[in-house]
Amino acid sequence: MPNSPILTNPLKLNRRQCLRSLGLAGAVAVFPDLPAYEPAPGPREATDLVAWTAKNPILHVDDDVLLLRLVQAFYQRLKGWRVIVADDREQALEICREEPISLVVSDIMMPRMCGYEMLTRMKADRRMRHIPLMYLTARPRQRGYDRALALGAVDYITKPCLAHELVERVERALLAHGRWSAS
Repeated sequence: MPNSPILTNPLKLNRRQCLRSLGLAGAVAVFPDLPAYEPAPGPREATDLVAWTAKNPILHVDDDVLLLRLVQAFYQRLKGWRVIVADDREQALEICREEPISLVVSDIMMPRMCGYEMLTRMKADRRMRHIPLMYLTARPRQRGYDRALALGAVDYITKPCLAHELVERVERALLAHGRWSAS
């Protein structure tokens, strides 16, 4: 599997392969013609998020390695945010204990540990209970939304979703629930 072009260089995928794998309809995520991030003039908070995520990255958790690489490149190229990825929940929990994570974006349905159990463990651990978590999942909204919010998730997005919607909702979660200030 290490010789697979999908895992070694996601930029070599064609547009249809990227969209299908990413599950983000309308994504322009990691294509070579996408311009590199340049801070646009505008609200101070948006540029503060770039500096904040450089020290306090976003953690994206999913068992789909291609999705992780595409989303990581998407956040970095489009918004300039630093993103750490994990394809295993135990690894994600360890990262949350060790790193100053600003937000966790996680799938619900993964092997070995479901997303609900991960959130419950995070809320039970004093080192992680302050980290906001939002779900990006293929699980239908009517089957998981209420439970996710009851456990403490800050948002619930179903796949497929529009790429700009994902970015807007992550940004909104960082601004509303993240451990950051403009100072």
